[in-house]
Amino acid sequence: MDNFKEVFKYTDTAGAEKILINGTLKFSTPKTLNDPYDLSEIKIFGYNFLDSKLREEEIEEHIKLLFTQDDLPAPNNNSLTTVFFYLRSHLIKLPEEKQKEAFNTLRKELLEEEPDFKQFEESDKVAREFFNKSFASDVIFCGSKKFNNMPLWAHYAENHKGVVFKFVPNIAKDSVLRTLREVKYTSAKPVIYRSPKDLLHKSLFGDLNENLLKFITEHVHTKGLDWKYEDEIRIFVANVPGRPFFQFYNYQADELAALYLGYNMKPSDKEKFQVFAIAKNPKIEIYEMIKPSGANGFELNSSRIK
Repeated sequence: MDNFKEVFKYTDTAGAEKILINGTLKFSTPKTLNDPYDLSEIKIFGYNFLDSKLREEEIEEHIKLLFTQDDLPAPNNNSLTTVFFYLRSHLIKLPEEKQKEAFNTLRKELLEEEPDFKQFEESDKVAREFFNKSFASDVIFCGSKKFNNMPLWAHYAENHKGVVFKFVPNIAKDSVLRTLREVKYTSAKPVIYRSPKDLLHKSLFGDLNENLLKFITEHVHTKGLDWKYEDEIRIFVANVPGRPFFQFYNYQADELAALYLGYNMKPSDKEKFQVFAIAKNPKIEIYEMIKPSGANGFELNSSRIK
């Protein structure tokens, strides 16, 4: 958990009114996110599993692990892992000459065995379909680290006619905002298995659920480099089958720490939102954004009015 002390939410006037009156934050489904590739197209393998040379690398690593005298990581509860450790326990007890013979025989047989690539393709397809279907019903709250991001004001706050809210998570009250995490920007999507060696080690060792959770967390908080300007932090909520589907979550009144009014906002809207905000939290700080000019260049500044 990143434990962010604040998050800024950009919104238009219609969205701002609902946030203040209803006291809730809307979480988006993947289909409604502005990035069509966000939370889509899960990648299981980071390599071409149909490549025979890479398959040979996996076999070599597998045999190496079977015969090594070194201590191995803790096994998982996979049935194949049980077979692996059972076989290894007998192989490493063989005399040295018998070990060499078994090593060469096993290596030869595995390398000569015709790989079932169709099974790999089918497993990959089933896994991707499962993940994509699961993510379709999950929800995300998107915010930013900054209140004065010019493109975000233009894209999400009605071209400076909307507002930005500053929320400060109330950890003591078990706020949903306590789960904010930073988004990482990269040129490549996360994968479950980076290489044949990675596939083998994750299949045999460690906690399977922990490895899966780590991947899901990474996948949910990764976006392409083109979105880096957003400086996004987000909350991900997985909707469990059989439980009620929630898309709106309450925030505590004292978590609404500040309100920033766009410099293109109508005077009547400015008055209205100040009244709404103060009614929600009398201690709220209210700012008015200042249109960049002169020496300010393209930098957005604010002036406190309450």
